[in-house]
Amino acid sequence: MLPNKMDKRLCFAARPPSLDSTISTSNKLSSLSGIGEGWLIPVGVIESSGSAVLPSVDDLTLLVPISGNKIECMRAPLWQRGISATPDENTVTLGLSGFAYELESQEPFSFAQFFMHATFLEEIAIDLGLGGLPQLREDIKFHRDYVLNNQLLTYVAAATGPAGSISPGEMNARALVIGIELIRRYSGGHVKSFVGRLTPRMMLAIDKYIDDHLAEDICISDLAVLTGLSPSHFAHCFRATVGDPPYRYLVGRRCDRAKHLIRLGMPLAQVALEVGFSAQPQFSMAFRRLVGTSPSAYRAAVRSG
Repeated sequence: MLPNKMDKRLCFAARPPSLDSTISTSNKLSSLSGIGEGWLIPVGVIESSGSAVLPSVDDLTLLVPISGNKIECMRAPLWQRGISATPDENTVTLGLSGFAYELESQEPFSFAQFFMHATFLEEIAIDLGLGGLPQLREDIKFHRDYVLNNQLLTYVAAATGPAGSISPGEMNARALVIGIELIRRYSGGHVKSFVGRLTPRMMLAIDKYIDDHLAEDICISDLAVLTGLSPSHFAHCFRATVGDPPYRYLVGRRCDRAKHLIRLGMPLAQVALEVGFSAQPQFSMAFRRLVGTSPSAYRAAVRSG
């Protein structure tokens, strides 16, 4: 169990099974309306009155400070003297699997702890042309990393937000970006160059997001956030990867779904709404441009065939 002086306000999303016998908490996000179920990176928020012990787990962990002015000492079995640091909002710490970590401070502080499953990281490493998960650096202790820190804090903000405010697909897309950045920045392997292009897993995340939100307005910025890129950079990389700009690709996905719904016998007006067109003429124009015939003509051909 955690020390008595540990403030036991912990929030967990998709809590790893290895923590079941170690952490006692009455506030589990994963038990509220399905928040966190199936996420690729489980995350916990730890608020301490001045001392905290992070138990040994089977996964690599990433720690980012949320509040608190100074960590007086951070200890682990592999550090004889421990380390001290002033953890500002831009630092990242990598915790190795199989080690417990102790944090001490004269003031209250809070941390977010991210559990990076080896299988998840290995799949990303293969995507990046590494053949498997390379050895990650062991010296990432309160390391200043603005990009990764921002991605992690954005992730935990979404994880601890209101139930249903973000879909598992969107969370997994954010997790993918975090995993890619971690391996790119802190492994010794030669990462396959995806400069100017999107990785296969980024494309899977984009397709999943589009399919889940096809009846809604989808902006380039909605898709860009799934990759960690700015909208303009995303649009450039998307076209280089797919061959079409994002908007044309999106309309193509809408029309593919429309054809499927028409074949099922759904009325055309309802089809238009289901695939994200607010008006029938707009739907008909887009469908004719991409498919080569009008929705009504396509329906007639399906019925006669």
